[in-house]
Amino acid sequence: LYAPRSMTVKQSSQDLYWIGLCYFVSGGAFALAAVVGCFLKFYSVLNRREKKFKQGIVVFFNATIILTIFAVATIFTTSLIYALNIVDISLDSYQSIACMLDFGGSCTGCDSDKVHKMCPEWSEDDVKTVLKTIMKQSATVAAIFLVYAFITLRYGFLLFRHVSNYHIEYV
Repeated sequence: LYAPRSMTVKQSSQDLYWIGLCYFVSGGAFALAAVVGCFLKFYSVLNRREKKFKQGIVVFFNATIILTIFAVATIFTTSLIYALNIVDISLDSYQSIACMLDFGGSCTGCDSDKVHKMCPEWSEDDVKTVLKTIMKQSATVAAIFLVYAFITLRYGFLLFRHVSNYHIEYV
């Protein structure tokens, strides 16, 4: 299995972009599954056609949850790879990253055009430590979402079996 051992800032920022995009995809899929779940709760079955329609909606519900599982698993593995030093991030311009990460106002010179004058208070190791901590937090959140997604997928399979076994009887 080929895997790079080091990444440049441009490559790592592209990976971070994909992590953010995966968060949006998983959040949208979770929201869509919640809306579909509410629809399933209030949709009653009175004949065979409505039963087939409800089965189709349950399949769509399961598909959104599977999409969520793939997106969250991608977030989890990528965050874990960066958090555990499997890929070493080489920071050529760590000062500009420090300026982006500084929310407390401890960096000086962030409005300067010269990179070497930006944020002399942060070292390269400080920036790497903060980035690794962010990736650990991301992996933790993704693990929690992954557990919820698997529980929801189990619910979707049980719901499909319940709807399939539902018999319509008229007196």
